[in-house]
Amino acid sequence: MITKSGEMKWIESYSKTTLFECFPADFVMMIDITARKQAEEALRQSEKKYRTIIENIEDGLAEIDLKGNFKFFNDAISKIHGYPKNELMKLNYLDYMDEENAKKYLQNIIKYSPQANQKKKLNMKLLQKTDQETIWLYP
Repeated sequence: MITKSGEMKWIESYSKTTLFECFPADFVMMIDITARKQAEEALRQSEKKYRTIIENIEDGLAEIDLKGNFKFFNDAISKIHGYPKNELMKLNYLDYMDEENAKKYLQNIIKYSPQANQKKKLNMKLLQKTDQETIWLYP
């Protein structure tokens, strides 16, 4: 909507047809949502900025759920593991860790979960796809 002064405003409108003095009439309510739309656009721009940073850094960054499945990872994680993205997304931590490191990982997930409000750095040995080569992960 453009105001009398020429300012652009976002509105949300609701209408209902009703009777007024025995004639049909529309009851219309309009809410100015310009601030909300501006905040949404600022959020989109911020997300785009940080997504670009995450996707282009050389360090691996991943989100792994409590069951050990990848929820998100950047290209560097694919390079570190040696798997294409579509294969890596299907893996569980048991697929790229030996038994000892998988056990350590699980214990730390439980001990240092977000509910425990603690953080811990953990060094782990990972198995790469190519020749099952071992690499060390230093978070």
